[in-house]
Amino acid sequence: MVKKAKKLFSLIAVLSLIFTLVPALGVGAQEEALPSLVVTASPNAVFLGADATITLSLTDGAGSPVAGGISAIISVDGLGFATVTNSATDGSIVVVIPQSKLAEGTFEGSVMVSGYQKGVFTLQVAGKQLVAAPTSATITFGQKVPLAITLKSETGSVVPQGVEALLSLPKGSVVAKVGADGVADFTLTPDQLMVGNCTAILSVEGYADAVITLNIVPGALLTDPANFDVSFAKTVTLVFGVLEESSSTALPEGTPITFALDDFVKTVTLGKDGTATITLGPEQLKVGETLEPTLKVEGYDAVKLPINVKEGLLKLDPAELTVSGKQDVTFTVTLMDSASMDVPYMLKDEQLVATFTFGPISATAAVGKNSKVTFTLTASVFEELGGGTFDSAVMLYGFASAPFKFSITDLPQKEQPQEPEEPTASGTVIAFTIGSNTFIFNGETKQLDVAPYIADGRTMVPLRALCEALGLTVNYDFTKPDEKKVTISGAEDIVLTVGSKTALIGGEAASLDAAPVIVSGRTMVPVRFLAEALGFAVDYSDGVVTLTQQP
Repeated sequence: MVKKAKKLFSLIAVLSLIFTLVPALGVGAQEEALPSLVVTASPNAVFLGADATITLSLTDGAGSPVAGGISAIISVDGLGFATVTNSATDGSIVVVIPQSKLAEGTFEGSVMVSGYQKGVFTLQVAGKQLVAAPTSATITFGQKVPLAITLKSETGSVVPQGVEALLSLPKGSVVAKVGADGVADFTLTPDQLMVGNCTAILSVEGYADAVITLNIVPGALLTDPANFDVSFAKTVTLVFGVLEESSSTALPEGTPITFALDDFVKTVTLGKDGTATITLGPEQLKVGETLEPTLKVEGYDAVKLPINVKEGLLKLDPAELTVSGKQDVTFTVTLMDSASMDVPYMLKDEQLVATFTFGPISATAAVGKNSKVTFTLTASVFEELGGGTFDSAVMLYGFASAPFKFSITDLPQKEQPQEPEEPTASGTVIAFTIGSNTFIFNGETKQLDVAPYIADGRTMVPLRALCEALGLTVNYDFTKPDEKKVTISGAEDIVLTVGSKTALIGGEAASLDAAPVIVSGRTMVPVRFLAEALGFAVDYSDGVVTLTQQP
């Protein structure tokens, strides 16, 4: 026993000699130039009646941990304790002070690490051990989280009323007064909480610290409104509140909110009124779909904010025009949304194209930055139509067709085509009228997003409407911008490529008279090719195209 005491005394003497010699070697003169060493002891109050295990966290002045594997000299002079050990990978050091070295009181310890100033810490040795109940708890992340802990000594007596208890967590600490029954009611806030498992230290003056384990699970959120109905436009602004589900109270001003919709991710902060504002462009808006962006707030599970996107209302200026049918005509129309704001002119690096239809004729033109579009019509077109007033329309991707009144003078009026009669044959009969947004399917009138039109002598019809009427499945693969493919699944799959006059029918190459094109977001195909590929006979009469299923 005497030999062990002598060895321990010798180690302390050596360490003391090192501390004594450091200034003499000139290190003290340079110490101010060294970075500071910040030492945090956990717990910092230990029980006199047992060995004390203490974790020392070592960081520099900026809060960065020291490197792992660095040798450190730790001493508590007032307890006659000193040791040498290496730091762990997280910059921490675990020290065990034997019970035989402990004495009641408050002591200063020091840590010396090469390349740093000397770090210090305070250690309290108490004659009573603080006991907490429960020793572990699961709580839900929130703005105000209650946590009640009963505090007693190791003998079972409750901590006196009115004493302050300190709860220290990895992100911060909170104080509560102890009640008459020894219960400390803490209220935790996001500044102290972090989702996951953590160890918290309970401290009361005169007691050795107690340790409890907390499992902090994510909170749940609500949005106000719960969803949006929006119309396609150049910009759509969403203003919404974010609330805590458990209390239905808004999150505080300044809370960061991350809005994620596919590859569109934006972080904003809540304003004074508890709302966030997000602006979406045409690239994010998909007409006819319900978008499901997610909102993420630190500490909470993500919440979805459904957005139902419908066609926008397209306004025209002017909305009517009278021209002479004996000469070519060029005219400009300004396109506006329902709020009389500019419409988009680009979509995913491609310029949008507007379509003007009247009778069986159509013309297309690119939309300018100023939302203006200029169409050119030739006198030969007017001769085909004759004089009169036509219910025309302007179409643009994402918007419902806008009516346009078009009048031709100086030409005799021609007899207008009659709507097709209902079919009398037993097979399937489909009738399209050029320039009309309706078609007849076995006597039933159905709607079209885009009216059939004639281009370069070929009648173009919307692919999806025809195929869905026939119960066929249409799949689109637009992953390659320069090779947009459309597959019609049937007895023999038909594969079309936008912009190409070559198709595949049952794997065999076939030629088209005209290449498929996209107009106002709809794939238009030459009706004769598609009809014959699907087994229909085609008949043209007075602006009406009739498809009859062949026996």
